[in-house]
Parts: sequence; C-alpha cells; structure tokens
Amino acid sequence: MKWQPFIFLMIVSLASCSKTPDYVISENDMAMLLADIHEADAVVTFDKQHYKEDSTKEVLRESIFAKHGVSEEQFDTSLIWYGHNLDVYTEVYDNVVKILKDRQKRIIAEAKEAGEKMTLSGDSVDIWASTPHIIFDRKRLGKDAQIAFSLPADNNSKAGDRYEWRFILYNATKEGNALIAVDYDDGSSEYHSQNIKPDETAKLTLQSDSTLNVTRVYGYLIYKMEEEDAVFTDSIMLYRSRLNSDRYNFHNFQRKVKNVR
Repeated sequence: MKWQPFIFLMIVSLASCSKTPDYVISENDMAMLLADIHEADAVVTFDKQHYKEDSTKEVLRESIFAKHGVSEEQFDTSLIWYGHNLDVYTEVYDNVVKILKDRQKRIIAEAKEAGEKMTLSGDSVDIWASTPHIIFDRKRLGKDAQIAFSLPADNNSKAGDRYEWRFILYNATKEGNALIAVDYDDGSSEYHSQNIKPDETAKLTLQSDSTLNVTRVYGYLIYKMEEEDAVFTDSIMLYRSRLNSDRYNFHNFQRKVKNVR
C-alpha cells in the first residue's frame, strides 16, 4: 500500500510531461509532422514537373495529415497555439531539425553503402547556409520582422546560374515584401522584388546574366507586425541551378542597375 502514492505521483508526472492542451497536437507528434511536411516541400521543389498542379500538391499534403491521423484544421489550430507559446514552439523546431538531420545522415549512409556518390557541388543545390526556420516575436524584437542574407560566389558558381529563394510566411495577416539580387564582376547588379502572401510558398526567381560572373547573391524579407504576437518563416531554401537555355528568358520582371563606385 505504501507504494500507491509514489505510483500515483509518477503517473501524474508522466501525464504532465506534455505542455500542450488536449486539442493541440503534442510536441513530439508535431515535430514528426513538421519534419514530414518539410520533406514533402523538398519533393515538390525538386520534382516540379510532377507537382506542377495545385491539386497534386494538395494530395501529397493530405496524405501526410492522414499518415499522422490529424486534419488540416487540427494542424492550423495547433500552429496558432504554438504561435502564442514560442518557448514550446522553439523546442519543437529544435526537434524537427534533429529529426531531419538524422534522416539525412541515414540516407547518406545508405547511399555510401550502395556505392553512390553524393556531393554538394553538383549542378543543382540548396545553398542556404542558415537555419530553415525563423521565429519573430514582437514583444522581443518589435514590429519589424526582417531576414537579410548575403552570400559570396563560391568555386561552384557559374555564369548564367539561376537562383530561386523559397520560404513560407506563417501567421501573418497581410502581405510582406521580399527581394533577391546579384552583383556582377563588372560592377552592375540585377534584382527582383515582389509582395509575399502569407501561408503560401514564396518563390523569388532571379536568372543571372550568362555573359557575366556573379560575385554575390543577396536578398531580404520585410514584414511589419501590427496585430500579430509573432510571425514565422519556414522551409527557407536558396536553390541554385545551372544555365538552361529553354527557360533562360522565363522569369519574373528583373531590373539591372549599374553601381556607382
């Protein structure tokens, strides 16, 4: 009988490990779900031909929710709760990063065992060097949510490379603004800017000049929070691909300027 209070306390302690209410997807389940969503976004990015229709993308997304036994409404509700509990959300995303890194290590190990060669210096690669997700807390950072990046050209950069900056802006109530640009070795620059809709994958494409060498690729995202306690950027990637004559002239409006030295 003397063990009963101890057992009861252990049960209560285990039951209270989760910091989320019953209607919210638990931390561990949310981390696994987000990891699968990240991988699905990567599949869509690298297999544009198969996933060019929104209906096909939706089927993929619904299959992920079905796999985890949740609805999209549950996911959205949970995301809102996590948005108001940033300390818990940060822990969840730390777990997401760990899950994705572990999966990547396993894939690389399996590929090596199969005798395949995997490299980051190929014709198409994600060159984003920072975290794929960023949380902007208005109480801590103020109203201005900003991302800025600047990457020098590396040994694998080539004339005519195409750059595509992708991310999703969550929990926003209006549009933001983003820009992607390159500097060339002749002192000129080229850029493309556009408004960013919330909860949709933003795609900023810049086709570099095939007659010039890029010395730097850079850009920014700006969003001013008014009613939001926080906004999130997720699934951030900067995809570089080689010159393709078939799509060289297919890109959004770009402007080239000559820098004054």
